[in-house]
Amino acid sequence: MDFANTFTLTCHTKTVNVLAVSMHGALLLTGGNDSRVVVWSLTSSEMIQEIVSPVAGYISVITWIDVDDCGETTFAFGVSDGNVQIYERTNDALFKFCSTTIGHSGPVESLAWDPVHHRLASAGDVIDPYAASGNTTLKGNFLLVSNLKDGVDKHSVPSLQHVQSCSHVILRNVPLQISVARQAGLIFIRGDNGFTRIFNYSTGAFRGQLEHANWGDQIIPVASYEGRTGCIVVTGSCFDGHSSVKVWAEGELASTEDNETHKLPSAGSSPAFQLLWFVIICVLVNMVMHALQSGTVSELFLLLQGSVASVIGAS
Repeated sequence: MDFANTFTLTCHTKTVNVLAVSMHGALLLTGGNDSRVVVWSLTSSEMIQEIVSPVAGYISVITWIDVDDCGETTFAFGVSDGNVQIYERTNDALFKFCSTTIGHSGPVESLAWDPVHHRLASAGDVIDPYAASGNTTLKGNFLLVSNLKDGVDKHSVPSLQHVQSCSHVILRNVPLQISVARQAGLIFIRGDNGFTRIFNYSTGAFRGQLEHANWGDQIIPVASYEGRTGCIVVTGSCFDGHSSVKVWAEGELASTEDNETHKLPSAGSSPAFQLLWFVIICVLVNMVMHALQSGTVSELFLLLQGSVASVIGAS
């Protein structure tokens, strides 16, 4: 399956740590070491809002909160000083500060929203690298874990029996974030050498890669979204001074957008066709005026028949 880079988003000046796509795929949240949270439009690539909290430290985790089944009105993020901040959307489409909670003595490693009981859970104050958000992913009856050695392992739940591996070379001993697109049957694994790898969810076979940066550069966060028009993947880089976020779409989706953007004009909207209709209307008006003055309907019919034939013959 081919993916094309549709947008490149630039705002962060340091490493991009986290990404979150809204429920309906319209908005994207990014957070990084520059203490910035940025809200982006995934339809126009426009930066909607920038939230900066330098006192709190770097942004370590972020998630959307589905309070009213819209999925795009509230979000929460955790920072390195241990606090969790919540922002809520206002009538002018921007997000305003709602609350903050000091929940941990160190960086907040993970956030999870319970849509049934409307509760937000956070994890932190841990040394285990697997606790970091995105390094373990639970999908259906399987748990995917970045093993820090040779790729990602899939375990059945609840037995935790190892059933499969997505193997690849690891240059640096760091946990790799994972995102799963179940409908597309794909696993996206961030890389430490400039690209994100794509694996088949069922077989674990390598399917390709998304070239984000140069060889040896780390691609830290990766997120995916599946909508009616296809699968979207978002990747973020960790270059101090010029970090970027790239949005990728399936080849068919990208082609559809290009066709809609460069749609050819229809025959009915061409200048020659419009001019022809203008001439016909002028002739008809002239004949009606002539008939009204002479008072003969038969003469009107003959003039109409001859004039229409001459106009069609001339065109």
